[in-house]
Amino acid sequence: MKNGGYYLGLNDHFDLALTGDIYSKGSWRGNAYSNYAWKYRFNGNMSLNYSNTKVSRPEFPDYSLEKSFFIRWNHSQDAKSHPGTSFTANVNAGSATFYQYNLTNATNFLTNTFTSSIAWSKAWTGKPINLSVSLSHSQNNQTRDINLSLPSATFNLARRTPFKRQLAIGEQKWYEKIGVGLTTSFINSISTKDTLLFKKESLEQFRYGIQHSVPISTSFTVAKYFTVSPGITYNEKWYLKTIQKEWDSETNSIDVDTVDGFKAARDFAFSTNINTRIYGMLQFKKGKIAAFRHVMTPTLGFSWRPDFSEKQYGYYKEVQSDSLGTIQKYSVFEGAIFGGPGAGKSSLMNFSLDNNFEMKVRQKNDTAETFKKVKLLESLALSSSYNFAADSLRLAPISISGRATIVDRISLNLFGVFDPYVINNDGVRINKTEWSENNKLARFNSGNFSINFSILPRKKPLKSTQGTADELNEINKNQDDYLDYSIPFSLNIGYNFFFLNNVGAPDQITQTLNFSGDLQLTPAWKVNYNSGYDFEQKDFSYTSLGINRNLHCWEMSLNWVPFGFQQNYFFQINVKSSLLQDLKLTKKDDRFDNR
Repeated sequence: MKNGGYYLGLNDHFDLALTGDIYSKGSWRGNAYSNYAWKYRFNGNMSLNYSNTKVSRPEFPDYSLEKSFFIRWNHSQDAKSHPGTSFTANVNAGSATFYQYNLTNATNFLTNTFTSSIAWSKAWTGKPINLSVSLSHSQNNQTRDINLSLPSATFNLARRTPFKRQLAIGEQKWYEKIGVGLTTSFINSISTKDTLLFKKESLEQFRYGIQHSVPISTSFTVAKYFTVSPGITYNEKWYLKTIQKEWDSETNSIDVDTVDGFKAARDFAFSTNINTRIYGMLQFKKGKIAAFRHVMTPTLGFSWRPDFSEKQYGYYKEVQSDSLGTIQKYSVFEGAIFGGPGAGKSSLMNFSLDNNFEMKVRQKNDTAETFKKVKLLESLALSSSYNFAADSLRLAPISISGRATIVDRISLNLFGVFDPYVINNDGVRINKTEWSENNKLARFNSGNFSINFSILPRKKPLKSTQGTADELNEINKNQDDYLDYSIPFSLNIGYNFFFLNNVGAPDQITQTLNFSGDLQLTPAWKVNYNSGYDFEQKDFSYTSLGINRNLHCWEMSLNWVPFGFQQNYFFQINVKSSLLQDLKLTKKDDRFDNR
C-alpha cells in the first residue's frame, strides 16, 4: 500500500499531509508534508521522510536492513514585508541511501550531491554596509563526505573612494579613483563522513576563525588604449587555537598538540594588471562574405608577496621529521579554517591572450542588402605564469581553451594543459625544459573535448487568425523563444572525452556519450527517451523510455527503466480532468514489489 494516509487543513495558513507506504515483507516509509503561507509575508513547504527498507530475506546472504531519512524545506520571504532584510531556506539533507532505496524520480536517483542553505541578510538603507548570516551543508552520496558550516557570517563595507572630491571640477585625478573596502568573515565548519557526524569525536573537529580583508585598488588609462589596475590586499585572520609539533624519539613519529590562546595571522600582497584590446578587420567589397573580424585581448599581470615563513613573522616553526635528524618547517596555522600566510616568496608574472573570430555575411532581399554576423570562434585563450622568485620550475603549465557555437545548434568546448618541463620516470617535474631535451615547446599533459548538439526540424512560418499581424510577425522572428508542440521530433546529443597523460602508468581516458529527446509518431502518439553510454566501462548509463497516447478525454502513459538498480515500469490510463483525477487504472513493477 503506497501513499496511504490523512490530510489535515489545519487553518488558513497551514496544512499537513501524513502518508506512508507498507510492504508485505516488512519494509515501510512515513512522510509528513506541509505547506504554509502568510500573505505579504512569507511562504514555503517542508517534508520529512523516514524509511525502513528490508532487502531480500534474513536467511539469504544478500539480506540488509536500511534505515534512512530525508528532509526538504523551502522558504521564501516577500520582499515587501521587511525592505532591506531577507530570509531564505533551501534544505536538502538526509541519508545517502534514501533515494537509492526509495523510488521517486530519475533526477533524485542520479543526483550525487545534495546541498542546503539557510540565509539571512540585512542592508542598511543609505549606508554602505550589509550583514549576512547563513547555515550551509553539502553531502556526497558516493564518497559519504559531508561538509557543514554552522554558521558563517559576513560583514561588508562597500568600496569607498576617500580621496574623491565632493564637488568635482575638471577631469578626475588618478588618486580620486583609489577605493578601499572591508570584508569580515566568520566561519565555523566541519568536514567528516556522514556516519560519524553526530559522534562526540566529530563534534570536537569543528574549525572556526575570523578573517578581515581590506582591498585597496584603483584603475587608470595609459596611452589611451591600456587599462592599468594596481591593488594592495591586506588580510588578518584570528584564531583561538594553533598547533605545536614535536619529534617523539620513542615512536619515531611527530606528535601534534593543540595550543589554546589567541593568535593573529597577517599577510599582504601587491598586484597590478594591464590589459587592452586589439581589433583586426579584413573587408571584401564583393561576394557572400563581407568581412572577417579578429579581436585579441592580451592581459599582463604582476603580483608580489613576501616569504611569511621567515622567523621575523613568527608564523612557522621547525621540527625534526625523521630519525636522521631532518628538519622541516611547518605552519602553526596548519589545518585552520582560513589557513595561514603562505611560505616562500612569490614574484609572479601572469599573462594571457584571448581571441575572438567573427564573420559578416551579406544577405539580399527584395528591398535592400542586409548583413548577418556569424560567430566563428567565440574564444581561443592561452594563459600561463612565471615566478621570478622560484629557484627552479619558474614557468607554470600552459593552459589552452576554446569555445565555439556552430549554426546555433552545435557547441564545441576544448581544454588542454601543456607542461614546458620534463618529468622523470616517477612522474616528478625536473628543471629541464622539453625544448632543451626533446626539441619541442611543451609536453601534452591533459585535455578535455566536448561537443553538444541538438537536432530540431526547421520551423515553418506560423499562420494564425488570432492576434494582430505585428504580433504574428514578432513570433515568427523569434520562434526559439516559444514552444511549438507541432514539432515531430527532437534529439539532444552530448559527447565528452577526457585524457590524462600518466608517465609510468596507463593513461587515464574517460569517454561518454549522452542522448535524449522525443518523437511524435502521430498527432496522438509521442515517445521520449534518455540514455547514455560509457565507452570505458562499456555499459549504458541510467536509461528511461516513455510512451504517451492522447485518448481525447483520457490519456495513457508508460514509463520504463529497462535495466539497472532502478529497473521498473509504470503504466497508467487516466482521465485528463483534474476533477476526476482518481478515475484511473495503474499497473507497475519496481524494486518495491520485492520487499
